[in-house]
Amino acid sequence: MLSCVVWASRRAFPAIRRRRSLAYLTVLFAAAAFPAPLFAQAAAADGGEQWFAGAYYRYAWTPSAFLAPFFDAAPSVDNHGFGLTLSHRAGSGFTAQFGLGYMPYRFKGAFALEGKPLGDTEYITSNLSFLHLTGSLLWPIQLHRVLELELGVGIDFGLLLGSLERSEAYPDSNGRFHACRGPLNPDTLSPDSDENGERIPYCEQAFDRNGKRVASNPADVDGAQYRQKDDRVPPVMLFPMLPHFALRFAPHEQVAIKLEAAFGLAQFWFGASVHIGFGRKQLLSAAAKAQSPAAAIAGPLLSRVLGKVMEAGSNLPLARVVVKSEREFSPLQTDTHGLFVFDHLTPGPIRFQLEHTDYEAGSCETTLPDRGGDVFLHCFVTAKPRGGSISGQVKDEQGAPIGNARVDIVGPTGSTLLTGPEGLFAVPDAPEGTYRLRVEAAGYFLQLLEIEVRSRETAIPQVILVRKSGDELVKRTANELAIQQQIAFELNSAEIRSGSEQLLLQIADMMLRHPDLKMIEIQGHTDNLGAPELNRTLSQARAEAVRDRLVRAGVDAARLRARGYGPDRPLRSNDTPQNRAANRRVQFIVLTQTVN
Repeated sequence: MLSCVVWASRRAFPAIRRRRSLAYLTVLFAAAAFPAPLFAQAAAADGGEQWFAGAYYRYAWTPSAFLAPFFDAAPSVDNHGFGLTLSHRAGSGFTAQFGLGYMPYRFKGAFALEGKPLGDTEYITSNLSFLHLTGSLLWPIQLHRVLELELGVGIDFGLLLGSLERSEAYPDSNGRFHACRGPLNPDTLSPDSDENGERIPYCEQAFDRNGKRVASNPADVDGAQYRQKDDRVPPVMLFPMLPHFALRFAPHEQVAIKLEAAFGLAQFWFGASVHIGFGRKQLLSAAAKAQSPAAAIAGPLLSRVLGKVMEAGSNLPLARVVVKSEREFSPLQTDTHGLFVFDHLTPGPIRFQLEHTDYEAGSCETTLPDRGGDVFLHCFVTAKPRGGSISGQVKDEQGAPIGNARVDIVGPTGSTLLTGPEGLFAVPDAPEGTYRLRVEAAGYFLQLLEIEVRSRETAIPQVILVRKSGDELVKRTANELAIQQQIAFELNSAEIRSGSEQLLLQIADMMLRHPDLKMIEIQGHTDNLGAPELNRTLSQARAEAVRDRLVRAGVDAARLRARGYGPDRPLRSNDTPQNRAANRRVQFIVLTQTVN
């Protein structure tokens, strides 16, 4: 549609730059035209070859921005059209669509050529109409059993009827353009002046090629034009549709509704269409076609089953489903679109068995008619529970298996297991999700860990238990976990010495075995040697180091709070080395606990 505007305006303004016009149109073609079949996939065969007849409505829109390479100002153009359509849909879903339609092309507006003086602006009134034939080739992408996205290319070709009326244009005080109705109108004088100091009229007097004043110039001469009819509108026009999109909804095999859109060189159109099916063609198998007339009379025609296997509930097509017939045929596998074909079938009932490792065994059946031809069949199978499994082992620090260890599993499903002589435990069918494992064995510290079970995968946790050694170093009192020896740190550092590992494991074990200890404050204390603020910072860092070590041992971080008090809470006066050593300590104070 916009091509008409560009064509008419180029004739009105011969100074438009041809090279820029061609470059602009070339960019539009390159951006819009791409090979639709490369991006489309065949839809499932769902009804054989089919003819459809219907009607369509289109709204065509040419935004003024598309005229920017040609004009400093131009109006947007929009029109409504309609037509009749006829389409042929193959069994694969490929559609050839044709139509006969009418699109009015009427607008009014001023066109100011890029780089030209404002006085050269012209006002064009269009009374054109486009009687056209349309054709498109569309490839389907199946979104749902009744919903497809069609992608393709097309073309509109037809007769352009009517005329264009042209006048000089002048702007009012608001910058809006109006058509001049005659020359030398005093209300249409430009604010600019000529070399004689006289204001230049927008609606100037016209001259012919010989310099003689005339009422109105011919359309192909620069200068004033007043209500001049342009009789050079081309009778035949062609508009591409690159690309042509359609969202096809088919609630019934004989009815389809489409929402369509296309880009036609320099315009968009949007529309809707309704299609009613007729002339459905049942294809005979090759064997049936090859029968002689006598054989056709003597025996039944052969049939072909075109089947599609989908997941029950979602209707997603399934590949690699093994399809077996109760008749003596070799099994088949469905393709990537869930399709399978059995041919050379005699009339009567037929049943198919469906097998897939991730789905329950299923079946579907149909009855083949005496007349032969294609029979379309939809089959559904139910997905198996998509769980995983757990297969773990419990070992000590030297890698030796620990038998008779208790494993409590909590998650989407729960169970309690004892490991065998090799330290192995397993849950063969575990729904996917997050699980917490509590593992304990006599003479070892309790261990908690978290694992993730994914669909159709096996989680393989390796649990390492640390053996208890030495005396019991942690005792629970009413308000504290009292430790029998202090946690040792490197000098002026928050790094915990290795000799305190057993003590920390006992603290963690105590908390893991007593979930009623809801909140423990880990307190760091120092003596009074050194700057108080530095001591507070050091005690805070040491308390946090202890908390981090307990978290790594399996204690929930939400149950631990680290607080460094520095020298502010001494147990004894700092007057002797022994008292200062007693003040350098870590304490575990019970802040919250559940009362049984």
